[in-house]
Amino acid sequence: MTYGSKFRARVQRLVINAGSPPPPEGFHAVQVSQDGDGNVRSVRSRPDPETPHRAPVPEGHEVAGLSTMYGEGGQVVAQWVKTRPALITHEDRIEALAAHLRDFKGSAWSAAPAPEHLDHERCNAFVWGDPHIGLLSHARETGKNFDLKIACADLRRSAELLVGKAPPAATALFLETGDLWHAESDKQTTPHGGNKLDVDGRKSKILEEGYAVTRGMLDLLLKTHERVIVAIVPGNHDPDQAIHTRLWLQAVYAGHDRIEILDNANPYIYWRWESNFFMMTHGDKRVKPQELGEIMLADRPLDVGTALHRRAFTGHVHHKNVAEFRTFRWESFNSLCAPDFWHHSEGYRSERLVECITFHSRFGEENRCRVTHQELSERRERA
Repeated sequence: MTYGSKFRARVQRLVINAGSPPPPEGFHAVQVSQDGDGNVRSVRSRPDPETPHRAPVPEGHEVAGLSTMYGEGGQVVAQWVKTRPALITHEDRIEALAAHLRDFKGSAWSAAPAPEHLDHERCNAFVWGDPHIGLLSHARETGKNFDLKIACADLRRSAELLVGKAPPAATALFLETGDLWHAESDKQTTPHGGNKLDVDGRKSKILEEGYAVTRGMLDLLLKTHERVIVAIVPGNHDPDQAIHTRLWLQAVYAGHDRIEILDNANPYIYWRWESNFFMMTHGDKRVKPQELGEIMLADRPLDVGTALHRRAFTGHVHHKNVAEFRTFRWESFNSLCAPDFWHHSEGYRSERLVECITFHSRFGEENRCRVTHQELSERRERA
């Protein structure tokens, strides 16, 4: 607010306090208009924050302001009630979703027995790097077609192939490195930067398909492993929706004794398995890869001190980076999705794939397998 506008605001308050018609109960005046003789013609007011206005408004809206017009002798001639969609906090959404999901707890899984003859000294870590379900890309603009149908079909088929290539292991870690969802809402913009996103369809359709393909992956892992650990990392495209997804999965698999959905309220997710210790985060924060070890040590000093094999896994960049530092190894992962127009035009390029890393309980990483987009395409053409 400039010096001149501050002065006008003070003058308006003086006029209002000097005997002009007061605003209705529950409102405070913010602007007054007068005629040439100094008579008050209208007063603009806003709701008091501590006393919500009870005027009738459309469902889901709240009063944003009130304009009152006065006639001769201070009589109210007309009023205009301005409304806006009611503000819903992040905590309100989480509470509402949790309440809604209580009706579905444990309703969508089969209590099939665990498979036999599995290697209890090995853990398969299946990694989905930034799936961006809902992303839209046109081949004329980017060289590659990509939409909701393609994304889900590729994820389903790659999951089947990847599980088929992985060695027998009693434990599976399903790691989604962030940006499972391309868009947080039907605004179709990034939550913090407000950048416009290329999105295929409405949010409800994207969620229905995305939830189905994610559940399909977990059900497949339950058929092939004795124990399944799930990490849904919040990304810069879906910080809230990732938490909603975790809550949904916890409700769906409630009571299942062979699956654990890790809490993702903290952007740094940790999991310890035998002599292996994992940090999982999206990688979009202002933290350099070499600094992840310090964060790991500060957050979980006992695990860092006793685990022989320490890993920090990130996504965000959609391409492979591996660096070994003094106390841990950092790795970022490729994505199976196609680039959108903005990233393509900015020159970003990377191989499209998903992968599985097998860890030994004592010796750490010992094997890798992967499924590339090229393999998916060629198998599809031959089918």
